[in-house]
Amino acid sequence: MPSRVTSEIARDLLADPVEEVRLLAYGILDGMEKRIMQQIFAMRDRHEAAGDDDERAHACVCLAQLYWELIYQNLVRGEVLRFTLERVEKFARDALEQHEDDASMWYLLGRCALMRQNPDVAEMHLRQAQFHSFPTERLLPWLAEAAFQRRRYDRVSLLLGGLGAGVTGAKGVSNVTASPVVQPAVRFWTR
Repeated sequence: MPSRVTSEIARDLLADPVEEVRLLAYGILDGMEKRIMQQIFAMRDRHEAAGDDDERAHACVCLAQLYWELIYQNLVRGEVLRFTLERVEKFARDALEQHEDDASMWYLLGRCALMRQNPDVAEMHLRQAQFHSFPTERLLPWLAEAAFQRRRYDRVSLLLGGLGAGVTGAKGVSNVTASPVVQPAVRFWTR
């Protein structure tokens, strides 16, 4: 079972009336967070010891992704979430100072802007990710979310419609389909 799902289940179990279940859930969440934090500490050491800009940029990419993993797996909340979001943004921007063409960092900045309810900035970052060859089918749901936050519901339908439309590729026509998690939203907005 994916960690993101496991963490949600474990978080729900923190309110279980049985103490042993609560302790088990806490242990699972704590273990997941500790594994990521150990990787962050090791990567921060590599970042500080970096001998050149490329090494430092690589460490920044890894740090942005690791901090994002804490958010993605729902391991941080409240003030810690805000702090973690700031760390993602800082390291993503630092990485982009060295390698402006890193589509994954533009993508992370777009996701952060969506979490901050800033759809205009989110779309700008997501379009940069697209410009630098980030897979369009992975961007469309987030561009649709930005449109939704701006109350541009016509754009939501148009963007999500692209996930079910045929796309002509180098080897003919193939269907770009949404992930199973996104499919209900695609069906709703494109009917």
